[in-house]
Amino acid sequence: DSFIEFSGNSHKKKTFLQKIWHKLDPNIWLVWDLEQERRQSLNKNDTSTNNDSYRKSQYGNNEWSILRFLRFLLYNPLVPEFTSVQQFSWSTILGITIGVYTAVWK
Repeated sequence: DSFIEFSGNSHKKKTFLQKIWHKLDPNIWLVWDLEQERRQSLNKNDTSTNNDSYRKSQYGNNEWSILRFLRFLLYNPLVPEFTSVQQFSWSTILGITIGVYTAVWK
C-alpha cells in the first residue's frame, strides 16, 4: 500500500476542495521520490526483495536529494514524531519570523 495511492488516487468523484487539497498536500510531495523508487523496484519483478529495497530507500540510501533533506530538516511524514533537528529548525524559523514581524511593527 503506497502512501500516494492511499492518499487520493481513487476513482471516486472528488469535490473542488478535495482536488485542491490533494494538489497542496505536503505529505504527497515529501514522499514522492520514495514512491518512485518503490515503483521501480516493483517493475523489476523481484518480489523477494521489494520490501527490503523499499525499506532501504527510506532509511539506508545515502543519495542526496532536496526531498530527503526537507524530510530530515523540517518534517518526515513517514515518521511524524519530530526529531531534535526538526524541532530546532522550526523554532529558528518561527523565531526569525516573529522577530521580523516585531521589528516591522509600527
